[in-house]
Amino acid sequence: MVEDMGPQMVRHGPAHADFTQKNLIWDGAQLWGVDIQGAHPAPLLHMMARFSLGQNVWRRPQDLAALHPARFSAGADFAQVFRFALGWEMYRRYSGRAYANQTGLVCDDIAFFLSGWMPPAAVASKAAT
Repeated sequence: MVEDMGPQMVRHGPAHADFTQKNLIWDGAQLWGVDIQGAHPAPLLHMMARFSLGQNVWRRPQDLAALHPARFSAGADFAQVFRFALGWEMYRRYSGRAYANQTGLVCDDIAFFLSGWMPPAAVASKAAT
């Protein structure tokens, strides 16, 4: 997958590596991410992949499209970069002890991902609706 992707520009921003729903505020017009811990620069698309895996929205096109993750991509090939970040997050998450006894969930997610999953076209749009 990495060889197919080639070099890509990826937007970075302050991150805390624990992006969850509790870090989000919706004011009716804008979605804000907040946290009070020390931040470090990280790829924003990677943080969106971590969030979508953690909240299990990556498999539901309508929910993933609502997040408009493509707007965090600087490169032209959003889908490939997002898929790479999601795969990395699956590895990071599912290789831990917390998921050792959840083989059904892990195997199902990995099989779905490896079957060729890519973000739907609606998700790849940079326009927010």
